[in-house]
Amino acid sequence: MTLFDVLDVLENGTDSGPKRKIGMIERTKKSKNMTIKVLVAESYNYDISEDIWLIVHVGVTR
Repeated sequence: MTLFDVLDVLENGTDSGPKRKIGMIERTKKSKNMTIKVLVAESYNYDISEDIWLIVHVGVTR
């Protein structure tokens, strides 16, 4: 799995799992014989003064 796979899940996957707290998103994508889940959290980067998304967890189930 690469970072491009994670990007694909975030862009083309579906919302999944129970509701998370505000500012957290869990996305899932099923492909071939595996399911990829990505959990991201909204944050703020003070160095560049911008909102960002942090990858909290990536999981693969076969």
